[in-house]
This record gives sequence, structure tokens and C-alpha cells, in this order.
Amino acid sequence: DKYIYLVKRSNLKCTMIDIPEDAIGRVDSNGKLTKPEYAEIYDEVDRNKNTLKSRLFNGEWNICAGILGDRRSFSSATVLNNSGFKTRARQAVFLAAQLGEVDALKVLARYFSSSSYISGSNKDLQAKIKFENLFKNPPLDEYGMMPYLDEIVGSYFVMDFNRGGVVINPTGSMHRVLRELVEDEGKLLDPRDLDANETTREEFVAYVKKELPEYAEIFSEKGYPANYEDRDIDLYIDSTLLESKIMSLTPPEGYPNAPYYNTPEELTRLYEAGKLDKKLNPLTPVMYRESFPEDLRAKILSYAKEHNIKD
Repeated sequence: DKYIYLVKRSNLKCTMIDIPEDAIGRVDSNGKLTKPEYAEIYDEVDRNKNTLKSRLFNGEWNICAGILGDRRSFSSATVLNNSGFKTRARQAVFLAAQLGEVDALKVLARYFSSSSYISGSNKDLQAKIKFENLFKNPPLDEYGMMPYLDEIVGSYFVMDFNRGGVVINPTGSMHRVLRELVEDEGKLLDPRDLDANETTREEFVAYVKKELPEYAEIFSEKGYPANYEDRDIDLYIDSTLLESKIMSLTPPEGYPNAPYYNTPEELTRLYEAGKLDKKLNPLTPVMYRESFPEDLRAKILSYAKEHNIKD
């Protein structure tokens, strides 16, 4: 039940195949399916979770495997960081850690050091040390899980340019360029840096707004490049469809443990334009968000009332 709750709470959905709610978490610790009626779904996911089609497809199949009950597969979905879907990759790895995959804590530590920009983070020594210390002494409960990990480490906002229902940087190439400009050349200062101020943040935002359209897919041109083989064309079409499906299943505010990052100035502009929707506030407790399953919220509130538990 705790596994099912944490998966639902994460808002991660399978993009590759329809998984009924009743099929969530139905693979036991030995990899055996506990509900035979879902054998066809399980077999298809198991066949594809190690696909070499592309890292994007591999990551998405691993999320599906994790939803079915293979917690380690959520950690393997870190390959999505090679695409532009940074919030999705972060939530998958964070969920793996919550479910008791201790090695996921090492991955999260790298997100704030050597793999910072590729994961949508900025370098943060304190965050890195925090996750490393948790890896050395993980606060596992009686079920071998860490469901309250977010209460221990807090929330970290993720820089992800695929948002608002629009896929504009599917390959993550913009992050690689920004890494060079910020970390290698020092030409830009990350807006989350302790030394950042309004001027440096606005310079960063202006650069991204100017350059980001250059990384978007161009669908107005007819045909495909002359050097594309049939398999290249098939992969391009399949990838484009998958990217749109990922975007359609991504909450507008990002994921509970990987909310979208906005600079303070961007938030001010959204507020003044009347576009800052308080219902999408990523700091709102997960169970009170509109995207949280209503039946699950009712069960939690009923349990709290029965046991006299206050917020």
C-alpha cells in the first residue's frame, strides 16, 4: 500500500502502455507478479525496459517498470537526463530513493556536483553532502523505505525548459550549452547561485529567451534531411510522438519533488500579469493539489480523522 501511495503521489505516469491503477506495485520483491491478470502488461514492459532504441525510450520503459513494482527501474530512469525532461528524471530517481533504493541517494548527490547542469540543478555542496550522508546512514522505515525523504531534504527546483504543454528542448542541448557558459567559461551566472542578483538573473533569462527557439524542432519544413535512413525517420517520428505524450502527462507546476524553477523576477511578472495560479504553487502539500488522486486524499483524511491526526 505504501508503494502504491508513493507512486501515485509522485504523479509519474507510464507513457508506453496503459497501466490500470490496480496494476500499480503488483510485482513483489522477488520480481514475481502478484496479479496474473496483468501478465500481458508486465511481460511487455519487462521485454522493453532494457531497450536500446534510445535513452528516451529506455528511460520511459523503466518508469513503467517502476510503476509496476520494480523500484530499481525508477533509479535507472536517470538516463532521461540525457534528454530535456529534467523534472521527470529527477522525480523518478527521488521516488526510487523514497521506495528504498539506497543507491539513488548517490545519484541525487551527483545532481548537485558533477552532474549538476545535465540534471537541471546548479552546484550545491551542502545538498551534495546532505544526500551523501543519507546514503551512508539511510533513514529506512520498517518496510525498508524512506517515504519522508522530502521532509528531510526539502524541495529543490529544477530548471526545465519543456513546460506549459510545449516541448521546446527535447534533447537537452540547451542545458549543455549553458553548462559551458556557466561552469566552463563563466560568461553567465546561474540565477540560483548565491552571488546572483537581479541583474545577473535577468541577463541569464534574456539569453535563454533569445537562444531557446534555436533549439526547438522545426515542423514547418517539408521532408527529412537527405542523410536520414528509414530507421532514422522512424525513430524521429516515434520520438516526437513520445515527447508530446510525456509533456501531456507532466503536471503544469512540475512534479512534487521536482518543481519547475522560476527566477523571483519571473514570478513577479507572472503575478502582475495575473498568471500566477495559486493552485499550481509547488510549495502546496502534495495531497492538497488538484492533481492528487481524490480517492487517495479521502482515505488519508478519513484515517487522520479516525486517529485524531492534525495537519
